[in-house]
Amino acid sequence: MIIFDILFLVYLIVVLLKFLRAKLVSYLKDHEIKGLSNIIGFLKKKNEGLIKMSLQKTRDFMLQEKMISLKDKGKIMNLDKEVIGTFAGKLIKIGNTYRIRDLDETPVLTVHEKVISMRSSYTFYEGGEQDDDKYIGKLKRKIVSVKPSYWFEDPKENKVFTMKGNIFTLKFKILKDNKVVAEIHKKLFKSLIKGTYGIKMSPDLDDDSAMLVLGIVLMLHHEKEENR
Repeated sequence: MIIFDILFLVYLIVVLLKFLRAKLVSYLKDHEIKGLSNIIGFLKKKNEGLIKMSLQKTRDFMLQEKMISLKDKGKIMNLDKEVIGTFAGKLIKIGNTYRIRDLDETPVLTVHEKVISMRSSYTFYEGGEQDDDKYIGKLKRKIVSVKPSYWFEDPKENKVFTMKGNIFTLKFKILKDNKVVAEIHKKLFKSLIKGTYGIKMSPDLDDDSAMLVLGIVLMLHHEKEENR
């Protein structure tokens, strides 16, 4: 009888231990998954934040209407009024060179202004150097026209982008293949702050094209300031 009681007690202990073990495994597994989910969620939010702050990934911009004199320097902001990049030129007005930089000061686009008789032309390069293999194309202005007429051409002199509207009031559109790919206006977004204007680009534009369009807008803005 005593042996039976001992065996029964051992059996109960084994069952209890198995039960506790199952509970412990379930608890640890549940908390591990939750912990992993929290980590994944945190990393996802952080990544989304970085994308949101990325100059190249942005398609809606706010720019300062009045550039700082001499250097034509300004901030590039997103619609949350966060600075996501900068642009600046050299102190010398004739033959100016502009660079668009992201938050870590890496040059994204370089634009060299060359004054030719009655008009300026702007040569665009990828990155921070004016190397032939980085050459993208030129922004040009028609010499004789009732209204200022601009276009951007590729290295083979094919027109890629054309502008429609009033450049000097910062109210115009940029077209590619007769389709609007960007709209520029002082009252484009409700979130615009005083002294800024907005750029709304097509979400279909790739990163390189978006930076090129941004550079075109900045150079047209420079033209506006030069002709005040």
